[in-house]
Amino acid sequence: MITKMVFWYGASEPHRRYKYGLGEEKGYNLDDIEVPGFLPDHEMTRNDVADYYYELEWFDDHLGKMIKSLEEKGMLDNTIIVVTSDNGMPFPRAKSTLYNYGVQMPLAIKWGNQLEAGRVIDEMISLSDLAPTFLDIAGLKIPEEMTGRSLKNLLLHNNSNLEHAEFVVTALERHTICRPNNLGYPMRAIHTKDYTYVHNFEPHRSPGGDADFDAWPQGFYGDVDDGASKTLFEKLPDQWPHLFELSFGKRPQEELFNVKVDLLNMNNLADQKEYQEIKEELKAKLFEYLESTNDPRMKGLSPWDDYVFTGGDEWEK
Repeated sequence: MITKMVFWYGASEPHRRYKYGLGEEKGYNLDDIEVPGFLPDHEMTRNDVADYYYELEWFDDHLGKMIKSLEEKGMLDNTIIVVTSDNGMPFPRAKSTLYNYGVQMPLAIKWGNQLEAGRVIDEMISLSDLAPTFLDIAGLKIPEEMTGRSLKNLLLHNNSNLEHAEFVVTALERHTICRPNNLGYPMRAIHTKDYTYVHNFEPHRSPGGDADFDAWPQGFYGDVDDGASKTLFEKLPDQWPHLFELSFGKRPQEELFNVKVDLLNMNNLADQKEYQEIKEELKAKLFEYLESTNDPRMKGLSPWDDYVFTGGDEWEK
């Protein structure tokens, strides 16, 4: 008899593409939609966000059915349920960036009566922590090469003084084929509760993809998912020049954001004199971590630039 099993559900929702106007059609009031400040507040973006919300609602509805099925089978109290995402919302200056809206994932965990319902944990957590967490709960040894840390004690002990991690490091090399010679946009970031420091290793490249490189199926600026918000920018790039530049323009090598007051990561403090000490401290911590984990970028290497994209025949067209 099988007593232990794993079930992985990877929804295509809320992945694009969306049916334009579906959110409003399903009852969302566009006047109530709050558009993130890095996007134009326009009918097209309001529809885009509403459509995104409906896709999230669809996912939530199906998740509820799965939980109900576990309950009916008497398995709910003995099941660990982890709900999260693989990237931020698929909008300009979100997905395929290391800003908050690109890397701050939803994370909800249910484990029968082991965990207090409705509890919120305000700690720096990485999804790489999930694997050692599962091993720890199963009573198995956590391999030394794993960089993640088990969340077991954090989940089971409601102790506000129990700090999980001082910082989280994120990285991105490539998303789609959207530049000549299949080049990516390499960047690394360190996130604390107060600041985010981003280091762009090739700032001369276009972070959202090249404006004149048609990347199927994303079109131009191919690292930004196609959709109404991107279309609005492409149709009216001069109407919101600052916002357009934030999403598609080139970035400096160093970026620093005070996330306590700038959750959207729109105000780069890297060149401001009063933040130089903080910037250098975070950069040193980031590079020390990258060195300790043998990141090739620390040796001046870029092996990812030579990788063959394996996303399917369509991407090679």
